[in-house]
Amino acid sequence: MGKTIAYFHSTATASSGPKVNGIYRAASKRGWSVLRFDIRNERQVSETLAYWHPDGCIVEAAADN
Repeated sequence: MGKTIAYFHSTATASSGPKVNGIYRAASKRGWSVLRFDIRNERQVSETLAYWHPDGCIVEAAADN
């Protein structure tokens, strides 16, 4: 079974298309799944991690502080 990676970002600082595509390509080559989350604060990150239990995370401007 492949691993699951959580990708946290904010639409306020949305990634460029090539960066997001690169994340999906790299994960696909390794048999990993990517869960993409638009988040607004630290609490939402904590709740998401507690619910999904991903094997790893990529965090890009995930919280406002």
